[in-house]
Amino acid sequence: MARARAIVSYAESEVAWLRDWLGPAAPLAFVPFGVDTQAFSPATQPADVDVVSVGADPRRDFPLLTELAARSPQLAFRIVASADQVRSLGQLSPNVAIESDISLEDVRDRLQAARVVALPVRDNSYSGATTTLLQAMALAKPVVVSRTDAIAGGYGLEDGVNCRLVPPGDVDAFERAVLELLAGADAATALGIRARETVERSLSWERYTTALWELLDL
Repeated sequence: MARARAIVSYAESEVAWLRDWLGPAAPLAFVPFGVDTQAFSPATQPADVDVVSVGADPRRDFPLLTELAARSPQLAFRIVASADQVRSLGQLSPNVAIESDISLEDVRDRLQAARVVALPVRDNSYSGATTTLLQAMALAKPVVVSRTDAIAGGYGLEDGVNCRLVPPGDVDAFERAVLELLAGADAATALGIRARETVERSLSWERYTTALWELLDL
Protein backbone atom coordinates (compact mmCIF):
# COMPACT_ATOMS: atom_id res chain seq x y z
CA MET A 1 0.00 0.00 0.00
CA ALA A 2 2.91 2.35 0.70
CA ARG A 3 3.96 2.12 -2.97
CA ALA A 4 0.46 2.67 -4.38
CA ARG A 5 0.06 5.68 -6.63
CA ALA A 6 -3.55 6.09 -5.56
CA ILE A 7 -6.07 4.39 -3.30
CA VAL A 8 -9.48 4.84 -4.91
CA SER A 9 -12.79 4.65 -3.13
CA TYR A 10 -16.33 4.99 -4.47
CA ALA A 11 -17.50 6.64 -1.23
CA GLU A 12 -16.55 10.04 0.18
CA SER A 13 -17.21 8.70 3.67
CA GLU A 14 -14.77 5.84 3.12
CA VAL A 15 -12.06 8.24 1.98
CA ALA A 16 -12.54 10.25 5.18
CA TRP A 17 -12.34 7.08 7.28
CA LEU A 18 -9.18 5.89 5.48
CA ARG A 19 -7.56 9.31 5.84
CA ASP A 20 -8.08 9.18 9.60
CA TRP A 21 -6.47 5.73 9.63
CA LEU A 22 -3.65 6.20 7.11
CA GLY A 23 -2.88 9.86 7.71
CA PRO A 24 -3.12 13.05 5.62
CA ALA A 25 -0.31 12.05 3.25
CA ALA A 26 -2.04 8.88 2.03
CA PRO A 27 -2.74 8.99 -1.75
CA LEU A 28 -6.50 8.70 -1.37
CA ALA A 29 -9.01 9.65 -4.06
CA PHE A 30 -12.78 9.62 -4.18
CA VAL A 31 -14.04 8.67 -7.63
CA PRO A 32 -17.80 8.26 -7.99
CA PHE A 33 -18.70 5.08 -9.79
CA GLY A 34 -20.22 5.27 -13.28
CA VAL A 35 -22.73 3.58 -15.55
CA ASP A 36 -22.78 2.83 -19.26
CA THR A 37 -25.53 5.19 -20.37
CA GLN A 38 -25.70 3.56 -23.80
CA ALA A 39 -26.20 0.02 -22.53
CA PHE A 40 -28.62 1.29 -19.89
CA SER A 41 -30.93 3.72 -21.63
CA PRO A 42 -34.69 4.26 -21.29
CA ALA A 43 -36.93 1.92 -23.25
CA THR A 44 -40.43 2.43 -24.56
CA GLN A 45 -42.03 -0.79 -23.35
CA PRO A 46 -44.46 -0.32 -20.45
CA ALA A 47 -43.49 -1.41 -16.95
CA ASP A 48 -45.42 -4.45 -15.75
CA VAL A 49 -44.01 -5.15 -12.27
CA ASP A 50 -44.77 -2.78 -9.42
CA VAL A 51 -41.51 -3.11 -7.47
CA VAL A 52 -38.20 -4.65 -8.58
CA SER A 53 -35.05 -5.06 -6.51
CA VAL A 54 -31.75 -6.39 -7.89
CA GLY A 55 -28.46 -7.17 -6.21
CA ALA A 56 -26.08 -9.73 -4.77
CA ASP A 57 -24.41 -7.44 -2.26
CA PRO A 58 -24.31 -8.97 1.26
CA ARG A 59 -25.60 -5.72 2.77
CA ARG A 60 -28.85 -5.70 0.78
CA ASP A 61 -31.82 -5.63 3.13
CA PHE A 62 -34.12 -8.03 1.30
CA PRO A 63 -35.96 -8.94 4.53
CA LEU A 64 -37.13 -5.32 4.70
CA LEU A 65 -38.45 -5.62 1.16
CA THR A 66 -40.24 -8.90 1.82
CA GLU A 67 -41.89 -7.33 4.86
CA LEU A 68 -43.06 -4.48 2.64
CA ALA A 69 -44.42 -7.03 0.14
CA ALA A 70 -46.33 -8.82 2.91
CA ARG A 71 -47.91 -5.49 3.87
CA SER A 72 -49.01 -4.81 0.25
CA PRO A 73 -50.40 -8.06 -1.21
CA GLN A 74 -52.04 -6.11 -4.04
CA LEU A 75 -48.60 -5.21 -5.48
CA ALA A 76 -46.31 -7.39 -7.58
CA PHE A 77 -42.69 -7.63 -6.39
CA ARG A 78 -39.65 -9.17 -8.08
CA ILE A 79 -36.34 -9.80 -6.33
CA VAL A 80 -33.17 -10.74 -8.21
CA ALA A 81 -30.48 -11.88 -5.78
CA SER A 82 -27.74 -14.42 -5.28
CA ALA A 83 -28.70 -18.04 -4.71
CA ASP A 84 -27.53 -17.82 -1.08
CA GLN A 85 -29.65 -14.73 -0.45
CA VAL A 86 -32.68 -16.40 -2.01
CA ARG A 87 -32.28 -19.42 0.25
CA SER A 88 -32.02 -17.20 3.32
CA LEU A 89 -35.34 -15.47 2.66
CA GLY A 90 -37.47 -18.47 3.55
CA GLN A 91 -41.20 -18.49 2.87
CA LEU A 92 -42.34 -15.49 0.83
CA SER A 93 -45.67 -13.85 0.11
CA PRO A 94 -47.39 -15.05 -3.10
CA ASN A 95 -46.87 -11.59 -4.63
CA VAL A 96 -43.05 -11.97 -4.62
CA ALA A 97 -41.24 -13.50 -7.61
CA ILE A 98 -37.63 -14.57 -7.10
CA GLU A 99 -34.71 -15.04 -9.51
CA SER A 100 -31.01 -15.63 -8.97
CA ASP A 101 -27.77 -15.47 -10.93
CA ILE A 102 -29.15 -14.10 -14.19
CA SER A 103 -27.22 -12.35 -16.98
CA LEU A 104 -26.56 -8.61 -17.10
CA GLU A 105 -28.92 -8.33 -20.07
CA ASP A 106 -31.65 -9.99 -18.04
CA VAL A 107 -30.90 -7.67 -15.12
CA ARG A 108 -31.46 -4.71 -17.42
CA ASP A 109 -34.75 -6.22 -18.61
CA ARG A 110 -35.95 -6.74 -15.03
CA LEU A 111 -35.13 -3.14 -14.15
CA GLN A 112 -36.85 -1.94 -17.31
CA ALA A 113 -39.99 -3.80 -16.27
CA ALA A 114 -40.22 -2.02 -12.90
CA ARG A 115 -42.62 0.77 -12.07
CA VAL A 116 -40.37 1.47 -9.07
CA VAL A 117 -36.88 0.15 -8.31
CA ALA A 118 -36.41 -0.52 -4.59
CA LEU A 119 -32.90 -0.82 -3.13
CA PRO A 120 -32.99 -1.29 0.63
CA VAL A 121 -29.47 -1.52 2.06
CA ARG A 122 -28.29 -2.09 5.62
CA ASP A 123 -26.18 0.71 7.04
CA ASN A 124 -22.55 0.38 5.90
CA SER A 125 -19.54 2.47 4.88
CA TYR A 126 -18.82 1.07 1.43
CA SER A 127 -20.60 1.37 -1.90
CA GLY A 128 -23.39 -1.19 -1.50
CA ALA A 129 -26.08 -1.03 -4.22
CA THR A 130 -24.31 1.76 -6.09
CA THR A 131 -24.03 -0.16 -9.38
CA THR A 132 -27.72 -1.10 -9.50
CA LEU A 133 -28.73 2.38 -8.36
CA LEU A 134 -26.88 4.01 -11.26
CA GLN A 135 -28.19 1.44 -13.74
CA ALA A 136 -31.77 2.10 -12.68
CA MET A 137 -31.25 5.86 -12.79
CA ALA A 138 -29.77 5.56 -16.29
CA LEU A 139 -32.94 3.71 -17.31
CA ALA A 140 -34.94 6.73 -16.04
CA LYS A 141 -36.56 4.64 -13.34
CA PRO A 142 -37.86 6.13 -10.09
CA VAL A 143 -35.64 4.64 -7.38
CA VAL A 144 -36.09 4.32 -3.64
CA VAL A 145 -32.73 3.66 -1.97
CA SER A 146 -31.39 3.60 1.57
CA ARG A 147 -29.35 6.69 2.43
CA THR A 148 -26.11 4.95 3.43
CA ASP A 149 -22.88 6.87 3.99
CA ALA A 150 -21.54 5.57 0.69
CA ILE A 151 -24.02 7.54 -1.42
CA ALA A 152 -24.99 10.37 0.93
CA GLY A 153 -22.40 12.66 -0.67
CA GLY A 154 -20.56 12.94 -3.95
CA TYR A 155 -23.21 11.47 -6.25
CA GLY A 156 -25.53 14.43 -6.59
CA LEU A 157 -28.48 12.53 -5.14
CA GLU A 158 -31.36 14.63 -3.84
CA ASP A 159 -34.41 13.20 -2.16
CA GLY A 160 -37.51 13.95 -4.18
CA VAL A 161 -35.47 15.40 -7.05
CA ASN A 162 -33.69 12.48 -8.76
CA CYS A 163 -34.43 9.62 -6.33
CA ARG A 164 -36.05 8.90 -2.97
CA LEU A 165 -33.62 8.55 -0.08
CA VAL A 166 -34.76 6.88 3.13
CA PRO A 167 -32.98 5.94 6.38
CA PRO A 168 -31.47 2.42 6.38
CA GLY A 169 -33.65 -0.14 8.13
CA ASP A 170 -36.74 2.09 8.28
CA VAL A 171 -39.43 -0.08 6.70
CA ASP A 172 -42.18 2.50 7.31
CA ALA A 173 -40.26 5.27 5.51
CA PHE A 174 -39.35 2.90 2.70
CA GLU A 175 -42.96 1.84 2.31
CA ARG A 176 -44.19 5.45 2.20
CA ALA A 177 -41.69 6.36 -0.50
CA VAL A 178 -42.55 3.34 -2.66
CA LEU A 179 -46.30 3.80 -2.34
CA GLU A 180 -46.08 7.52 -3.09
CA LEU A 181 -44.21 6.82 -6.32
CA LEU A 182 -46.65 4.09 -7.34
CA ALA A 183 -49.60 6.38 -6.67
CA GLY A 184 -48.15 9.41 -8.45
CA ALA A 185 -47.30 8.43 -12.01
CA ASP A 186 -46.38 11.95 -13.13
CA ALA A 187 -44.11 12.54 -10.15
CA ALA A 188 -42.47 9.14 -10.65
CA THR A 189 -41.85 9.88 -14.33
CA ALA A 190 -40.34 13.26 -13.51
CA LEU A 191 -38.09 11.69 -10.88
CA GLY A 192 -36.87 9.15 -13.44
CA ILE A 193 -36.18 11.81 -16.05
CA ARG A 194 -34.07 13.81 -13.59
CA ALA A 195 -32.30 10.60 -12.55
CA ARG A 196 -31.28 9.98 -16.15
CA GLU A 197 -30.11 13.59 -16.49
CA THR A 198 -27.97 13.18 -13.37
CA VAL A 199 -26.08 10.15 -14.66
CA GLU A 200 -25.65 11.64 -18.12
CA ARG A 201 -24.23 14.80 -16.61
CA SER A 202 -21.87 13.45 -13.95
CA LEU A 203 -22.07 9.68 -13.43
CA SER A 204 -21.34 8.18 -16.84
CA TRP A 205 -18.86 5.39 -17.47
CA GLU A 206 -16.80 7.76 -19.63
CA ARG A 207 -16.48 10.25 -16.77
CA TYR A 208 -15.51 7.44 -14.40
CA THR A 209 -12.79 5.95 -16.62
CA THR A 210 -11.42 9.41 -17.44
CA ALA A 211 -11.06 10.11 -13.73
CA LEU A 212 -9.11 6.87 -13.26
CA TRP A 213 -6.80 7.64 -16.18
CA GLU A 214 -6.10 11.09 -14.75
CA LEU A 215 -5.04 9.48 -11.48
CA LEU A 216 -2.68 7.14 -13.34
CA ASP A 217 -1.16 10.08 -15.22
CA LEU A 218 -0.13 11.93 -12.04
